[in-house]
Amino acid sequence: RIVIMEELFPIKTLTTASDFAQVFFDILNCHKWLYDYPRILHRNISMSNIMYRFDEQRNVCGVLNDMDLSFDLVEDSKETLLLRTGTPPFMAIDLLREYSLQPEHIYRHDLESLFYVMLTVFTRYELIATEPTSQDHRARRLLRRIDPLLSEWFDSTTSWERLSKEKELFFTSTLLFD
Repeated sequence: RIVIMEELFPIKTLTTASDFAQVFFDILNCHKWLYDYPRILHRNISMSNIMYRFDEQRNVCGVLNDMDLSFDLVEDSKETLLLRTGTPPFMAIDLLREYSLQPEHIYRHDLESLFYVMLTVFTRYELIATEPTSQDHRARRLLRRIDPLLSEWFDSTTSWERLSKEKELFFTSTLLFD
C-alpha cells in the first residue's frame, strides 16, 4: 500500500504571531464545521493534534488532526460519549473532576481544550530569532519554552482531580502573576 498525503507540520514550528492566529482561526472553523455538518465532536484537542500545512500560495492553513477519539453524534452510542477522553493538560475541567462520575463530553469541552492549547503556547513559549548558519544565511525564528508556568499540568504523575484544581487555581488566584 502507498499512502499519499500533504505534509503536516506541528504548531511548535510556526514562526510568526500571525501564523498562530491563522492556525487557531482555521481550527475553530474546522471544529465548528465538524460539529454542524457531519455532527462530530473531536474530543482530543491538544498541541499535538493541531497541525498546519501550506496552500498553493504558501499561506499557512490550520489542520485538526487525529480523529481517533472523535464521536459521531448521529451514529455512535451515547455510552461512548460518556467515556473520558483527551490529553489531560488540555482536557476541560469538568472532564477531569472525580466527582463527575460520567461527564458527557459536549461541544464546549472541545473549545475549552483549544483555549488550553492557546494558553500553553502563549504563556510557556516565546518566539526567538536564531543566528544565521553557514548553510543558510538567513536568521530564523523558532518557538522556545521559557516558563515553568503550568508545569504541573504537564506532570504525568498529577492526578486528574489535582489537575482540575490547578486549572481552577490558575483562573482564580492573583498570586500567579504577582
